[in-house]
Amino acid sequence: MDAFRSGAEQHLEDLLYVPVANQYNICRIGSSLTDDKDTRIEELTLNDVDLRDLSDSSSATSSPDIGSTNVVHMSYHVDRGVKSAPLVFRHLWASFHLDPYMVYMFSRNVPGFHQLPSASPQGQGHRYLSFYLNCQAHWAMWTYDTSNFSTNAIVLSRDTPGRPDAYPAVHAHLRRYASSSGHPLFLTLAFALERIEYIDKVVKDQHRRIGRAEQYTGFSHFYLNKPLPPIQDAEAKLAQLSDLSRTASSVLVALADMVQHLQCSETMLAAIESFELTKTMSVVDGIVTRDTEMKLIARLLLPQLKGRYNYLDYIKQRAQNQLTVIFNLLARHDAQATINIARATQHDSTSMKTIAIMTMGFLPATFWAALFSIPSLQWDQPKVIGSRFWVYWAVTIPTTLSVFVVWLAIVKRGRIGEGFRDLMMIVTGGGGAAAGGGGGGGGGGGGGGGGGGGKKTMMTMRATRASELTETTTQREQYPRSSGGSTTTRPRSKQLSSMA
Repeated sequence: MDAFRSGAEQHLEDLLYVPVANQYNICRIGSSLTDDKDTRIEELTLNDVDLRDLSDSSSATSSPDIGSTNVVHMSYHVDRGVKSAPLVFRHLWASFHLDPYMVYMFSRNVPGFHQLPSASPQGQGHRYLSFYLNCQAHWAMWTYDTSNFSTNAIVLSRDTPGRPDAYPAVHAHLRRYASSSGHPLFLTLAFALERIEYIDKVVKDQHRRIGRAEQYTGFSHFYLNKPLPPIQDAEAKLAQLSDLSRTASSVLVALADMVQHLQCSETMLAAIESFELTKTMSVVDGIVTRDTEMKLIARLLLPQLKGRYNYLDYIKQRAQNQLTVIFNLLARHDAQATINIARATQHDSTSMKTIAIMTMGFLPATFWAALFSIPSLQWDQPKVIGSRFWVYWAVTIPTTLSVFVVWLAIVKRGRIGEGFRDLMMIVTGGGGAAAGGGGGGGGGGGGGGGGGGGKKTMMTMRATRASELTETTTQREQYPRSSGGSTTTRPRSKQLSSMA
């Protein structure tokens, strides 16, 4: 175990630090083991130098009839590191006899509550119990000296911009249950109670949020008979549905987060309930009294935590139902938008028909007007058709044909490209055949064989191309049946077989 711990000490050197002018908040609690009402609480704010002196004095032997607790609070940013001078943090770690492996757990963000195997530093005659807690909002690492009933802890609160610090709530529970100081799991009780209050607050807020979503959509058992208001502004309705979708999704994420907090709280309370004093420390009446009271609290709260799991699942089902409803409403709006587009397209089609009808109405008149205005037609002469009237048709007919050819080329450019590739393959195959014939000519009888080989190659290439076109045409000519949504394939293999 010592080799295992020594391997983890390197992580203490590798931690990131923010060496600024730091001020540390320290809470010192002393509770008499013979008189429950004799409890002293001291609040300190120290700099780096004073904190080092305090840590040295805290490691000294305490009074045998006083259960003492020293909590040093720091901040920790996931990207920047611990807000402390490196030497101060390492000195504090050594003075509190914190297990080196907890540095590894902290650096790897190991979640949950854990009690590590006890350690006895050589030459000191003390036996320490080590505890580690990571409940996302803060990390807590502490040791308990079984010889003098003293606890020394480092609490690192997560520094998250825009979110409040969770340590003040923990500090309030430390003061409220200060009479339990001296018990190894005194800090465990304070953190468990703080997390449970946090869970209740967040879950209640999520319940309220999903209730507002149900009231807006109207799809809920509680609003079954409430008529839905008519839609006045479709854009505002879509924006509101998008916001509700985000709300329901955030509720699901918050509930998943609360499950983790519940599991951690349940682990802490179970540790309090199953803790056995006789196996870890010398028993005195004051510690036994504290242990009994803490076990009563744990036994009261543990069944309630199991009920909270059902409550979380209840809200989760409602949130998932609202997500389904919101998606259906959004799909309904999309369908309505598609219908509106179809109506607009129909209106445009009607407009185009109107233009076409107007064109058909004016086209004969404009044609005859243009024809009568041609100088080659002399309407006031006995011979109407002039000698140069053929020029009109010589220009008009090729131009008209060119327009239709260009239009067909644009519309059928895909098939024209395929036909061009077929032509190139045929030409290439023919060249090979000619080459084969020429090569065989020098060899007499071999010429026929060469020519036959070239012709066979050309036929093979054309057959392969015809097969590819058959597959391509088969894939392209899928169309929906008139009586259902299935598709029917009409291969054109017969038309393409002649190419082979």
